[in-house]
Amino acid sequence: MDKNELYNTLIERYFKAQLAIIAAYLREDAYDTLQQTDHMAQRLFEEGLSHVLIA
Repeated sequence: MDKNELYNTLIERYFKAQLAIIAAYLREDAYDTLQQTDHMAQRLFEEGLSHVLIA
């Protein structure tokens, strides 16, 4: 492997690692958002049912 191929391999691996880090962050953020949305939906559902049961 010559010097240019080594540099290309290094650069390619670096950017793949960076993309993997970003993808992991985005997956974690999406998971947190889904948990919050689910929690809010559950609360709204329970509040809606309590208003129906009271009336």
